[in-house]
Amino acid sequence: GAASGPATSGAAPGQPGPGAPGQRPPTGAPGTSGPAAPGQTAAGARPGAAPPAPPDAAAKAQPRPTLEGLRAWVATLDRKVGIRTYLGVAAVILSLATSAVAIVLAIDARDNSADNDDLNAISERVNQIETGSTADFDATAFEARLTAIEDQLSQADGASGGGGDVSERLDVLEGDIEELRDQISELESGNNP
Repeated sequence: GAASGPATSGAAPGQPGPGAPGQRPPTGAPGTSGPAAPGQTAAGARPGAAPPAPPDAAAKAQPRPTLEGLRAWVATLDRKVGIRTYLGVAAVILSLATSAVAIVLAIDARDNSADNDDLNAISERVNQIETGSTADFDATAFEARLTAIEDQLSQADGASGGGGDVSERLDVLEGDIEELRDQISELESGNNP
């Protein structure tokens, strides 16, 4: 039995063998590359050749991470992940706020925009105003009113005895009356194409 006898690797039961990490093999042990005992040659070594490099040189070339180094690496990683998480959350919040503003503006634009019914109603109202302003104008009544004012002015001019101030006023009023008659004739010619 292998279970009842001593371990073949030269290590005590439950202990790592010579090739386990963190263990140095005993010097001169069979199968090791360390220097052999005086008068012995290592397996596969030629007598008179330089002994191979000790295993400590290989261990120094590839240092094992220490506990403090791992803690520093985890702390750096934690900071990076924390910053990225913070920036990600900020970006999500900013995009949600932008989306909310866009939705509010779209709803407001929809509620305040004019549709075809509104435009048709405005067009009809403008047409009514255009036709109503010329149709409601009664040229004959307006002409009669102007003639009555002119007669009153003539009577006032005859009663005042030809005063200079009154005659100037009458001349201005007669000029205004003539302008109004011209405007009436223009409106009448515009209604009858």
